[in-house]
Amino acid sequence: MKKRAYSKVISLRPNKTRKKRRIILPLAGIFLCLIIYLGFLRNSYGDIYIAKEETVKEIFSSEAVVVKNEKVINSPAEGKLELLVKAGERVRVNSPLFKVVTDADKKESLERDISELQEKLDSLKEKKSVLSFQLLDKSIADVKNKLKEAKAKGQTDKVASLENDLLRLEKERLKAEEENLNAIKMLEKSLELQKRKLKEVEPVILSPMAGIVSFNIDGYEGLLKPDKVDGLSYDEIKDITTRAENPAISDSIKVNQAVLKIVDNFSLYIVTQSNREDLQEGRRYTLRFPELNLEVKADLKKISEEEQTAVFSVKEVPFELLDRRKVDVEIVVRTYSGIGVPVSAIVPSKGKEGVFLFYEGKLSFKPVRVVARDDEKAIVDGLKVGDRVLIKRGFLWRLFGRT
Repeated sequence: MKKRAYSKVISLRPNKTRKKRRIILPLAGIFLCLIIYLGFLRNSYGDIYIAKEETVKEIFSSEAVVVKNEKVINSPAEGKLELLVKAGERVRVNSPLFKVVTDADKKESLERDISELQEKLDSLKEKKSVLSFQLLDKSIADVKNKLKEAKAKGQTDKVASLENDLLRLEKERLKAEEENLNAIKMLEKSLELQKRKLKEVEPVILSPMAGIVSFNIDGYEGLLKPDKVDGLSYDEIKDITTRAENPAISDSIKVNQAVLKIVDNFSLYIVTQSNREDLQEGRRYTLRFPELNLEVKADLKKISEEEQTAVFSVKEVPFELLDRRKVDVEIVVRTYSGIGVPVSAIVPSKGKEGVFLFYEGKLSFKPVRVVARDDEKAIVDGLKVGDRVLIKRGFLWRLFGRT
């Protein structure tokens, strides 16, 4: 068979696909490298800590008990309890706290008698509202007007008669005044007697001291008193337990049953363990209460080596402590300032503590002396502000850690 001419065709047009590949592939490689580099920077950024001025607090932790100036108030009688205050309310001396109704029927009868007596008493004291006084005052005023007219007209006989009438009316009014005063005294006596009877049926209990009302009575009020605080031992502190909150007080109360207590909110004591030799009497310390998220200033009143206790006095008492008996406390013994780095940056090398400084992609070990540390930071000698310190974690540590 004869071959056909031009059976093999050669295209004279350039191959555009190959040219695109030659451009795209290098660009993709550059883009990938850029992503890797940015990822490296992002991952390594958190591995470097810039040394700066920091503070670290040296803390001593201990169990503590709260000793308050507090007074438990008991019911003087059996009956129905009526509270006149709320928990957390501040009261003054002689403020009404609660009352106990011992006989509801007799109370109702006495209150009715007192109301009637008070109404009569008010009426007698307002003489203008009494009819006899109104009539006498009107008669005296009329006679005085007539006497004035008679004197003006020169009616001598009539003047003498009117003067006698005026004298008689004024004597009658004076007598009525005395009778009214005697009636007022009698009503006041009767009213006072009924009120005394009502107090017997419904005694009202007044506050013996100023302070905050609390219904959290835990039974330690007799042991943990300010006048006994110096002799409180650490063994006694350990034996004290936090008791559950009191159940709601019933409407029915028994004689001598504890109802509430008044807590002085201007003074309390915190008693802790004292196994630190660097605690100093008379010095002011910061006390932290982690579970309450609270911090207060307190003066170290006394250290008892025999009882193994330290007694701190708090003058500005936060409300959160008033209902507490046993708490965990952190005592800030002292505060250090200086160049700080994360604790995770400090590593041992050849028997020395130090950090790795990172500059221009290279590591160098720098020995340091740890002055103080807490759970997160450490104050060190041997660094300066701005030093780039490698933290013992993350990308760079995995990359350079073994070297």
